[in-house]
Amino acid sequence: MAPAKKPPKSRTSIKGVSRKKTQFQREAVSNEKKAHVIQFYKINGMDATVTQFYPGLTEAKRKSKKRQIYKWIGKGPVIKSAVEHGDGNLRKNRASGLATVLAEEDEEQIAHWVRDLRREGVPVSPFMLECRAKEVAEDAEIPTGSFSASESWRKRFLSKYRLSLRCKTRIGQNTPADSDQVAKDFRLKVLKTIEEEEIVEVYNTDQTAMNYEYLPSRTYDSKGARTVWIHNAGAEKKRMTVMLLADMHGNHRTPFAVFKQPGSKVKETEEFNHKEQNGFGRDLWKKVSPLMEKHDVQIYCNAKGWWNGGLSIKFLRYHFASRDSLGEKILLLWDDFSGHWTPAVVQYAASINVVLMGIPPGYTASCQPADIAWMKPFKLELRTLWVEHLQSQLRAHQESGSTDKFKLEAPSRATLIAWLTNAWENLSSGTLASGFRKLAIPTDKREFTVESRLVQEDNIAALVQKLERLDIAEEVGNDFGLESH
Repeated sequence: MAPAKKPPKSRTSIKGVSRKKTQFQREAVSNEKKAHVIQFYKINGMDATVTQFYPGLTEAKRKSKKRQIYKWIGKGPVIKSAVEHGDGNLRKNRASGLATVLAEEDEEQIAHWVRDLRREGVPVSPFMLECRAKEVAEDAEIPTGSFSASESWRKRFLSKYRLSLRCKTRIGQNTPADSDQVAKDFRLKVLKTIEEEEIVEVYNTDQTAMNYEYLPSRTYDSKGARTVWIHNAGAEKKRMTVMLLADMHGNHRTPFAVFKQPGSKVKETEEFNHKEQNGFGRDLWKKVSPLMEKHDVQIYCNAKGWWNGGLSIKFLRYHFASRDSLGEKILLLWDDFSGHWTPAVVQYAASINVVLMGIPPGYTASCQPADIAWMKPFKLELRTLWVEHLQSQLRAHQESGSTDKFKLEAPSRATLIAWLTNAWENLSSGTLASGFRKLAIPTDKREFTVESRLVQEDNIAALVQKLERLDIAEEVGNDFGLESH
């Protein structure tokens, strides 16, 4: 028989003061024992119950124990239910609805944040998740201290969004073992939908976060340095939400950008801002509106800077409601974010002949054209622009001859929009189309009537004759200095 394990030795007390020993004055009682006590009480009464389960008590302690048992009796249904559901070993029963949790859309945004960082290869630790969740709770105006992002919340969150704490691998995180099969099934589903719904165009859109700063997690420094500082512009946590859209031919579509901006405290003003000014106040709208025209970007804002169902409808209306082929159906692939699948969004999409199809959750890397081909070069282009921005500031500081310490300035909203446009337009059509091609999504199968050149020339000649009869057209060949031979 193995010898008993000795208790760990604590540090020697210098001042002779040590922690008080546990006196075991209070005992937490399990639900199972409470149920036995209640059942015994119903048959034998209170005095017999106290004597049976708690013998040797003084009169004062007997009265105290009776009060405790009466409280258990009052919670009898809760205790009975806990025992029946396998929670007989628990000592406390917390009523549902008492915990402070985040709204579902808030949790989904955190899940998107995690996936965005992992897409860039940035590690996400439990502490980072806790800090991010607390920031989101603060943005949601949850009182400080009411939400702690506890271990139980993190466990439920990770399970809900199919996330887990993983160890790094030598060659990077591998995709799920069944990703090839899921991608194959998804491809067949897309092809079946194209055939059954007579789809003429396939689109893919993806939501991602665009940072104000793209600071590296590692840097070169002197060997042996105990502390490695990385200076920033104080905006490393600031970001805007971007929605990118392209079709199967590799055509770029106008991106949407969402900034975080507090709303007006006046209800009427806030409603007007969202209806007429994309959520911006009067002064900001004067600055944002020219940026939209200059860079061909739709810019919105809300209190959280996140995507939602209302923006999904505006996105669909902007891109698809006024298309020439409104009578023909198109297919839009996007992820399972709740803001994409509200009843209002699904209903509006159907009204303009847009068939929505969700990307399998957890398999966007193998099933979504954007993740397959666009996002990595798009983010690399953004990092390049950030480095150029940093170098230009450093160069200007050195050329100025200033003796002041260099201070990095975060990019403005106008600069971010310019970066977005440049990074998006610098992606070639071949890159965008390759994401669809790797899923074997077919090209446009519509048949267009092709007229011969002679027929086209006859039609043009007939049109010119009609214009001449109306004195609208005349011979202008010699006006350009063309000599007839």
